[in-house]
Amino acid sequence: MSPREPECYHHLASIEWHRGHPQEALDLLDRARELGGDGPDQSMRVWALSSLGRHDEAVAAAATAAARWTRYRNVREAHANALLMAGRIEEALEEQDAVLALSASSVGR
Repeated sequence: MSPREPECYHHLASIEWHRGHPQEALDLLDRARELGGDGPDQSMRVWALSSLGRHDEAVAAAATAAARWTRYRNVREAHANALLMAGRIEEALEEQDAVLALSASSVGR
């Protein structure tokens, strides 16, 4: 894997996230985005922002990702969590219901 490939930075961001370094993960995700890597795995950005207490940014990032990748469960779950962490409980419950409906619609496919 080349350091010019966004996927390389996504993997490194995942490692930093799991090591408990959310800011480092964000920095690596920014680098991946600069290289054109802005896929649904950007939900990690939402989790990192939330863990840093940057809840409004997390909700905004999650809403953007959820609108763009509507069928990706991990993105929708990150959105629900960001809403919950921001204290927007009713919206979080609505988003979680959407996640459950999405899961139910994919059963048996």
